[in-house]
Amino acid sequence: MCSSNSDRDDCQPGRAKRQRSEEVNNENGNDEHRLKLEIRKLCISDIVEAVVLDLDDTLWRGNCEHFSGACVRTAATEIQHTMSRATLALYPEVPLVMNALSACGIPIAIASASPASETARHLLMQFGLAALVSHWEVHPGCKKEHLKAIGKGLGISALRNVLFFDDLQHNLRDVSSLGCTCYHVRKGLGTQELLSALRDHRSRSRAAASMRSW
Repeated sequence: MCSSNSDRDDCQPGRAKRQRSEEVNNENGNDEHRLKLEIRKLCISDIVEAVVLDLDDTLWRGNCEHFSGACVRTAATEIQHTMSRATLALYPEVPLVMNALSACGIPIAIASASPASETARHLLMQFGLAALVSHWEVHPGCKKEHLKAIGKGLGISALRNVLFFDDLQHNLRDVSSLGCTCYHVRKGLGTQELLSALRDHRSRSRAAASMRSW
């Protein structure tokens, strides 16, 4: 409690910091609300049964294989390895995207060829995102086989209703043969990448429906 003018002056930085934090939280809440509305609008007539995400250079900048052992979270979107001091940085809009998808009831799966399965889970847990993932396929191998396993694990019969995000073109080419809507992530997953993929999926679904009606 501030009982004098000098006390009130001393309290100003703390109050200003709390106010800025509240403004950021409100802004993030508004962003998530707007994103959920966009997702629901784009999925009204075109079912999305799952969104499948790569890890390295899609969700975060860095290679999770290099972050086994002791790591500390140094910021909301950064984790540092305590020995090497290397930093793994989550792309800023990833929490927004994953939370909005989860709130809309769209399952999220991870498909990664990394050999560091437990490390990947631990990193997502440290970022507070692991609980949003419905299925994991983190092991060396072809992404096409990862997607097949995810479809089986989630009970999805038609992989054409799955969106797949990856930073490597050859993975997208492999998976596209399953009928998935594939999106090339160039600078990390964000809201624009998600909405672009959803719009592409809607266009593909409507074109396929039109062909079937002939």
